[in-house]
Amino acid sequence: MTSDARSVEPEDVEAGQTDRSAEAPSSSEGRLSRWSKARLLLALICSHVLAPYASARVVIRFQLQGDVEKFYAVQTAVFLTIGLVLAWRQLVCLPGRRKVLWISGLLVLWLGVSFALLAVASHSEIPAFILGVLWAGGSLWIVWTVWAWSLFRSREVLVGTVLVGLLAVPFWVFVEATGLRGDTRVEFAWRKPRQTIEIAPESGPVESTGAVLWPGYLGTARNSVLEGIALDPDWNSRPPETLWRQPCGLGWSSFAVTETTLFTQEQLPAGDCVTARDLETGRLLWAAPDGSERYRSGLGGDGPRATPALHHLTDETDAGTTRLVLYTAGPKGIVRCLDAATGKDIWKTNLMELYPGEELVHGVCGSPLVLNDVVIVCPPAENGPCLAALDQRTGRPVWKCASSWRASYASPALMTICDRPQIVLHAGPGVISVDPETGTPLWQYEWTNEFDNNATQPLQVQDDPDDLFVATGYRGGIARISIRRKDDGALQVSETWSTRRLMRTRFSSVAQFGDAVVGLDDNILCAVDAATGKRLWKKQRYGHGQILRVADLLLVVEEKGSIRLLKPDRTGPHPVGDAFPALDRKTWSHPVLVGDRLFVRNDRQMVCVRLPLLSPPAGN
Repeated sequence: MTSDARSVEPEDVEAGQTDRSAEAPSSSEGRLSRWSKARLLLALICSHVLAPYASARVVIRFQLQGDVEKFYAVQTAVFLTIGLVLAWRQLVCLPGRRKVLWISGLLVLWLGVSFALLAVASHSEIPAFILGVLWAGGSLWIVWTVWAWSLFRSREVLVGTVLVGLLAVPFWVFVEATGLRGDTRVEFAWRKPRQTIEIAPESGPVESTGAVLWPGYLGTARNSVLEGIALDPDWNSRPPETLWRQPCGLGWSSFAVTETTLFTQEQLPAGDCVTARDLETGRLLWAAPDGSERYRSGLGGDGPRATPALHHLTDETDAGTTRLVLYTAGPKGIVRCLDAATGKDIWKTNLMELYPGEELVHGVCGSPLVLNDVVIVCPPAENGPCLAALDQRTGRPVWKCASSWRASYASPALMTICDRPQIVLHAGPGVISVDPETGTPLWQYEWTNEFDNNATQPLQVQDDPDDLFVATGYRGGIARISIRRKDDGALQVSETWSTRRLMRTRFSSVAQFGDAVVGLDDNILCAVDAATGKRLWKKQRYGHGQILRVADLLLVVEEKGSIRLLKPDRTGPHPVGDAFPALDRKTWSHPVLVGDRLFVRNDRQMVCVRLPLLSPPAGN
């Protein structure tokens, strides 16, 4: 044998061992050192816990608002980089079977993480298994980024990158995040093209609006209570009937209604619009954009929130002549007076210019209140005023509330308390009452949550209108307060009872049935004793929907869009009919019932449902 074939120099052996050691710090049997195991564990935390959470925040924000949340984007990049460095070349020289086990384990764990993340943080009309698989495939690039160079060589990494990219396509093509639900979970749905909303060809000015049947937000008294209608509770024998269904623009505005026309606000291609629709068909008659940039609030949903208010405005030159007008507040603070027949502006003003300050997170939601010769609005300025009065005819300021309290998301209401008319508003820090003529504060009561995010209307107690039920969501709860007149004529407020653990209403109303106060407590229907605030019962999950008291019945619009009828009392909710599927996705807008016709909408559709009656309505 020659010297070349006879032996291998020690230096060559050491060099080969050094090369293999640099490539994968594992022994010849494929065992990992403690140091390698520690590195791989940390890499696993980065790839399956930290980076997925940060990346999910980025993806959801992008789908909802079209921009990138930089803080979480940077976090994603940092966690991926750390994981990549920790896992670099650690497993590339494992035996084939060991490598297959590692790959299988990573994929199974990734599926588990995806399903767990969606179960905790999302709600979907898509079956959970299908959404979980699509999400796992769409975000598999996270795992691949960290582990590709640990398991594979360059050519394999290139091929795998292409495959992982293809797996991401179905999620982005077929699934979209459509917003947050009331419990702050992300709502996913199948991606669908938006239906075209067109003005009916034969449309023009409304020839005759007829009498006003529902003047605006929550009805005449703004308390979501309707008397004089006897609904038939036997929905099994006489089920509700869908009369029409129409696509609508984005937004959470409710309706003002006349004998012939529905008025609301919705975001159309032309912008944030006040719209008129035919009562019999739901077809769009006219749309009047407010001229501002379209309002976007991806987490809470885009589009207008406030509900128009109908009013007969007397002609200045002829006191006997009136015309029907609409007062509206857009999400960016544009307040308008429009002719109800044509949609033409009579005047327009901007609250952000009259009372400068930062916008509220979810925009201006307070619906205008028409009173005497003024219209009451809620400017969003952070240092107040939370209430202001504008001249009905011109829009010029008349008075502003002398308080530094900021408005929130509730609307002003006119109440008579202690024999004195007053405007009551649940503002950011709490409930405030002002004189309707001057805006002078009469009393205030601090009752809020950790966000100063209050949207529930205060409700006067049935047998004692000088007492109010005041509720709010999140960590808020409900309180009963009492207003009394002192010897000097001033009004004084005191708390009768309160609880932070019940009736956390978010943006729905409360209703009183005898000695029981009923409302949605973080998506579960709940009742408390009107005299003591003690819990009576809590059952039936309806999501963060809306309620309307119709005589002795409670009409519930579930967050998922179905409607239900109940007859609650202090012993329980007592459902009296099966659920009727009015809409099929998140529904936050307040329902309107006129005669036997129920009008409900969300940010995609509006529907008219005929409800069975026991007898003809006595009036609204």
